Amino acid sequence: MRSPPCAVGARPPRIGLSMPLLQAAARGNDLAAGLLRRDLTFALVGLRMAELMSPLDHSKAEAELGWNPNRSPTPSPGPRGSSRRRRDRTGQ
Repeated sequence: MRSPPCAVGARPPRIGLSMPLLQAAARGNDLAAGLLRRDLTFALVGLRMAELMSPLDHSKAEAELGWNPNRSPTPSPGPRGSSRRRRDRTGQ
């Protein structure tokens, strides 16, 4: 069985980080966010949510819909009128 990133054609992560290391970094980030009085993107709450979420599984999509992650999707048509020549910024 291939790893999830490889199953969809993405490169796997270069390095793995342990959860205790991530939690320590998130605590430092939360401290910095409090001192700066700003919301920063890497928060301890987000790590806790990631731990609580169950692992994702696509077996139901395979069984009920016949979905195959190794098969590339068919291209969908673009938005209506996308093939028309667009005006430049001057409006001409």
